[in-house]
Amino acid sequence: MKPTVRAFIQAHMSSRRFPGKVLAPFGKEPLIRHVIRAVEQALPHPLVVTSVEPSDDPLVAYLDRLGIETFRGPRADVLERFRGAARRYHPAFVLRVRADCPLLSPGVLRALLAHAGRPGIDLVTTCTPATFPLGQNAELIRTH
Repeated sequence: MKPTVRAFIQAHMSSRRFPGKVLAPFGKEPLIRHVIRAVEQALPHPLVVTSVEPSDDPLVAYLDRLGIETFRGPRADVLERFRGAARRYHPAFVLRVRADCPLLSPGVLRALLAHAGRPGIDLVTTCTPATFPLGQNAELIRTH
């Protein structure tokens, strides 16, 4: 039996260097829309994991209009946001993606997903060693 995998897209609007970056236009659409599209080509029904801060309300409103589900947790503790989402949805694996990578390759995500459920696999990452170009980073993480 294939294990359950859920894509969690990590997003927030309060970037210090570029506030509102995930909703900034990239081409004709907000940046996060490109990320969502790439994730959906690899795994349906992504979940955007964001904060409870009012600054993230416009992001949640945009995602609601798209029909994209969100989970909200503490701004300062990304791990706790992910843990809360994992407790709610109970995936065996989480595919972690950052919302500020609009050129993310669905092929890279599918390559990570191919490892879900293999014996002894708890983490598969494109982050270290740095073998992929910036913007292609994602991780497959066992949750239980």
